[in-house]
Amino acid sequence: MDQPVRPLRPLSDYPILFNLALAVLHVLAAQLGLLLAHPETHVTLVWPPSAIALAAVLLFGYRVWPGLFIGDVVVAVMEGHPPLMWAVGPVGNTLAAVVGAWLLRSFVDFDPHLRRVKDVFWLALGGGLLATMIAATLGVGALTSSGRITAQQAPGAWLSWWLGDTVAVSVIAPALLVLGTQIKEGDGPLPDRRTLARAALPFTLLIAVNVSVFGGVAQLLPQRAGLPVAFAVFPALIWIAMRLDLAGASLAVLITAIIGITATALGYGPFTGPNPNQNLGVLWGFVGVTALTTLPLGAAVRERRRAEEQLAVRQQLWESLMANTPDLVYFKDADHGLIMASRAYAEAVDHDEDDLVGKTAADLWPREAEEIMADERRVLAGEPMIRKERKATTSRGEERWYLLTKVPIYRDGEVVGFFAIDKDITERKRTEEQLAFQSMLLNQIQDMVTATDLEGHITYVNQAECRAFGKPAEELIGDSVTTYGEDPERGATQQEIIDTTRTAGQWRGEVVNVTVDGRKITLDSRVQLIRDEQGEPVGMLGISTDITERKAMERKLRQQERLAAVGQLASGIAHDFRNLLTTIILYAELPLRRDDLPPDLARNLRTIAGEAEKATDLVQQILDFSSSAMIDRQPLDLKPFVEDVLGILERTLPETMEIGLEAGSGPYVVMADPGRLQQAITNLATNARDAMPGGGELRLMLSRLQLAPGEAPPMTETPGHTSPSHPAGTEGGAWVRLTVSDTGTGMTERVQQHLFEPFFTTKDVGQGTGLGLAQVYGIVRQHGGAIDVETAPGEGTTFHLYLPAHEETEAASEEREEAAGPSGAPQGRGETILLVEDEEHVRRATRQMLEVLGYRVVTAANGREALALCQSPRWSTDRHAIDLVITDLVMPEMGGVELVRELSATRHGLKALGITGYALEEDDLTNLKASGFVSVIRKPFETEDLAAPIRRALES
Repeated sequence: MDQPVRPLRPLSDYPILFNLALAVLHVLAAQLGLLLAHPETHVTLVWPPSAIALAAVLLFGYRVWPGLFIGDVVVAVMEGHPPLMWAVGPVGNTLAAVVGAWLLRSFVDFDPHLRRVKDVFWLALGGGLLATMIAATLGVGALTSSGRITAQQAPGAWLSWWLGDTVAVSVIAPALLVLGTQIKEGDGPLPDRRTLARAALPFTLLIAVNVSVFGGVAQLLPQRAGLPVAFAVFPALIWIAMRLDLAGASLAVLITAIIGITATALGYGPFTGPNPNQNLGVLWGFVGVTALTTLPLGAAVRERRRAEEQLAVRQQLWESLMANTPDLVYFKDADHGLIMASRAYAEAVDHDEDDLVGKTAADLWPREAEEIMADERRVLAGEPMIRKERKATTSRGEERWYLLTKVPIYRDGEVVGFFAIDKDITERKRTEEQLAFQSMLLNQIQDMVTATDLEGHITYVNQAECRAFGKPAEELIGDSVTTYGEDPERGATQQEIIDTTRTAGQWRGEVVNVTVDGRKITLDSRVQLIRDEQGEPVGMLGISTDITERKAMERKLRQQERLAAVGQLASGIAHDFRNLLTTIILYAELPLRRDDLPPDLARNLRTIAGEAEKATDLVQQILDFSSSAMIDRQPLDLKPFVEDVLGILERTLPETMEIGLEAGSGPYVVMADPGRLQQAITNLATNARDAMPGGGELRLMLSRLQLAPGEAPPMTETPGHTSPSHPAGTEGGAWVRLTVSDTGTGMTERVQQHLFEPFFTTKDVGQGTGLGLAQVYGIVRQHGGAIDVETAPGEGTTFHLYLPAHEETEAASEEREEAAGPSGAPQGRGETILLVEDEEHVRRATRQMLEVLGYRVVTAANGREALALCQSPRWSTDRHAIDLVITDLVMPEMGGVELVRELSATRHGLKALGITGYALEEDDLTNLKASGFVSVIRKPFETEDLAAPIRRALES
């Protein structure tokens, strides 16, 4: 298979070769100039290298200077010039060309095509008369310095040098520029056949006249060196300039100059008089006059023809415009009559184009004539422009929308008419109405709609998006979608969405954006490519639903479920652990009641009991978190209560902490367990202390809230806020808010996510169990309240505790007996106690403790065994044989409640005490009392915890 032939690249694309070729051309042109030297004066009549150098720089730029310089150096060496001329002469000639080109490019609007008369004059003036002075000055200076000429010869030499360069630039450079621009633009060096045919006769005549004038005819005339004879060539020159413009004129001038200079150098022609210097001056003058008359005339002809061509093109374009434009284009005179109109205008008014001349709006647009004439009067009065939309009815009865533009036409400073364009925008108006309707629909929906280009720059947003981000559409359009922000840890990045959509055509997922106020919102986004009619992708469309609240509820639900699961696990473990602690405590206390116990052993037993009590506190924390602790709620005014708690805290917290309470006039009464609430406040204060190692402020505030039915306490899901719990279905009414605020280090978002989880701690090993805030969470929830946290790194932490307000204004107090220690425990009087406990170690330890207190004890492992024991012959005949039943509430086979209910059916007045490690609500305590239980004792218990209730139950 034939390979396609690659076109040859021009020589100018190879700088080194081009400069070498230019140097060779420079040397050859110099030799030609030397051949044309005057035979008597040996002065070079014309120096072609000067013209070549200037034309080369104008056509190919300053990068050709090395070729020019090298060529001049070669010429200087070949001519035997002194070494000084080898450098100075080439520098002068090269500098003259560069400076000449710089002058023409920098200070005048020079066109190397020589399309205008002024281009010819600027070339002769800037490139010829002015720039050549540099070469003449440096060259003559070098010749004088080297001793080749004397100082007296220098002025004449400088004039000859300068004239030779100037004549070359004026005569040869125009022909080179015309030819060079044609070759660079791909027109080729040779004209077409038609041009050659038109040029044949004029150029034949020109050559004939030149040969005659500079050949034998001039020799026959009596007046030698006479200009009138030489000027016989001018008719032919003028004919060529008029017929072939500057291209022919430049060639004609060049031919005339070559014939004249060659003939004179050979001793022929009208310039061979007895005075050689006069002959040279007349010859230079002739050549200069020839160039300065013929070349401008050729340029003027070229400029005129170009203007005529442009005018013809414009006329053709105008006629095509008026015939084919869909717009209504027309001209009117000062009397409102039509002068000219487009074909579309004629069709709109159903008239022939020739019939429109002189008609007014009243003739063509009768329904809208008054409005049209009013606009026309305004523009005829000199208003610069009228631009407006107008609805009009065509002659066919169609209603169309037009965007009209009217501008006045001036002549001699007066308005003589106006020009107008009425653009049919009916389809655009319909599209705008459709887009307006669509935009209205998009702005009505709650989802956020965004359109972008393929790079992610926003092109459209609906009002829902503007509301979400707190910015008007004008500020968002044009920005990148990255202005919405992102959170790679919680959703996709904007660049991931763009890349996936462009490659897969669509994307769906969650993305986290940041509003203008720094709030993070989570969006469920669907993005897909927008394609044009050809199926090419042109942009992306995204529809996003704000799921921030839903995600917050899901996180809250997951956290509550996680906490509930952990709480249930912790509650079960705590129950079993309480049974173990009960056994440990009782077996540790029993020996302590002996008087003969060795001191070391007594100390060890007290240590065991003390550590067991600490374990009991730890179990209490677990039960508080799991809301499984038994609480004793009572009306409690928080203001005096918190003041008392702060009094205790002031004695225990460092002096570097400033503690204060802010509360208005009360009351702030809630139903609460004072002990548990004090524990919650103490835990929060301890956390604040640890967050302020260098000291700070701890502020507690009390306030009241009034909520509508179903309204939750004011807890926000924003960055820096955590609301792990609030009561679902909150009833309307009064609430009390307890705020605990510190100026400590604050917490990160990651810490907040695990804040209330048990055993989660940021403290070092051994400095915290991670149960403090979990206990607070459980206590608040067990009181039917809610907790909210507001924190950020470096901005402190604020806890808000919400508790339902109690209607009573005075808190009731419940008398509690003080434990007097093991030796002060109330003693038994031989009464019989039925002890029912499923845990064997607890049962045995409790039995020994009761026997030490002076009671007779009968034991059973569960309710069914106890019921069978009471129904046995030994115990069934005497209803008073058992004075008191102490039973665990939760046991296998039969629990304590069912046991007491069965026994009460046959033993009226039966007294019972319950023991349990599970949490009981107020309703549970009420039901237990109704079932016959006098009181309930919490595990683990000490001797005093059980001795006093037993005596009260027996004596009640």
